Amino acid sequence: MCELCFLHSMAVEAINQMRRHQAIFFSLYPGVYPTPQLASIEQQLWKAKQCWHFAQLFEQAVVSGLTALATLNPGTHLALAASLYSAANEEISALKLSTSVTSAYPSPDPLSQTTVFFGQRPWRVGYDGLAPINTEQDAVNAILHTLVVNHDGVIQLLTAARAQFKKYGCHRMQNKVMSEMADARAY
Repeated sequence: MCELCFLHSMAVEAINQMRRHQAIFFSLYPGVYPTPQLASIEQQLWKAKQCWHFAQLFEQAVVSGLTALATLNPGTHLALAASLYSAANEEISALKLSTSVTSAYPSPDPLSQTTVFFGQRPWRVGYDGLAPINTEQDAVNAILHTLVVNHDGVIQLLTAARAQFKKYGCHRMQNKVMSEMADARAY
């Protein structure tokens, strides 16, 4: 929807659409499947990706001739994506500390199947309801094995946000992002 608004030179509507999207979907409870912690991490990463995508659309619109302002520019969305990504990293770290993965990576790989539709879990392909309990446990184990803290991703987002803030003369936001980059590098 936002991309269409930007394509039709309705930038204010695109920004309002993103704000509505954030107001509705970003405040939702993350759920409990496959586990409450994994659902929360997945939701944080999804939110970060949504903000990153919007920032990319916004930047394309600016390149195409849209005038951005100091208060409304792609950097604000990149900075939000970085903070959400950082929150996901903190949750991943906490999960790794509280959960010890003692078993080996499951075979066959429950994450390798191709899904039929968006949002489907790879280990549930071919099942109408929940997969058998051992398949579900193998999937959680596989996810725990593949989860990694990615501070470089946060730093890349913050670097991109800083470049946007510099472009639009947002000196205070630049300083804030620099401080957040220092915090991210400390890990």
